[in-house]
This record gives sequence, structure tokens and C-alpha cells, in this order.
Amino acid sequence: MAGGLAGRYVEEFRGVLSLLRFLRRAGRLGEVDKFASAPDAESAVEVLREAMSLVYRRGGYCVEEEIRAEEVSRFEHLCGKECVERRGGGYVLRVRCPRLPTDEELEALYAGLKSGGLKPGVLAALALARRGGRP
Repeated sequence: MAGGLAGRYVEEFRGVLSLLRFLRRAGRLGEVDKFASAPDAESAVEVLREAMSLVYRRGGYCVEEEIRAEEVSRFEHLCGKECVERRGGGYVLRVRCPRLPTDEELEALYAGLKSGGLKPGVLAALALARRGGRP
């Protein structure tokens, strides 16, 4: 994919990519895979709407849960070291809330997917390509 096209997608679908990155950081790769392999535009947008319903804000973090010591390296790989915090004798995964896609962004996504000019797998690949940082 040309860098200009990827850059355009990053700008045009900022909320979609933020949501997909959030799912990756939270370890919900199955949701990203469902989006990437959606058979049609309706299914892809529905996967995103379902994922949006999972996001709730709590002090700037949408995920703040204890994880086992053997999960630390997995989440450091998916999210970055800044997402795993040592507390007492355990570990806590903290993932910042994503920027959610606007209705206009979802409409543009639907139109791009419906026309065949955009594939959900391309956006999923962009979301999975970068680790760490804010969603």
C-alpha cells in the first residue's frame, strides 16, 4: 500500500483505527479479526458498533483489570510496557479509552466498503501495525 493511501486512511478513519487499536491493546484480537474478515460492508460496520458498546469510560481508562504474571509479556507486546503496571504483588492492565468513530466516519466507511474501494482487512492491518501509544 502506498504511504499516501495509508496516510489518507489514518486521517479519514481516525476513530475506526483508534477503536481497532484499543481492541488490540485490550487483547481482544478476535474482534479485530471479525472486522478484518467481514464478508460485506454491513457486517464490518456491525462489528464496529458492537465493539463501541464495549467501551465505557472510567477515569480515562476503559480497561483496568488484574492480569496474571504469565500474561504480562503478552500484554506488553500488544499494548506496550506503559499499559502494564505492577501493584503490590500483582499486575494491572490499564488501557486508555479510544476515540470512537463518528456517525459520519461510519457512513464514509460503509460507502467505501460497499463500493469495493476499501477492504476492512486494510484498516485492521493499519491498526495492528503500530504498538503502544495512545489509541
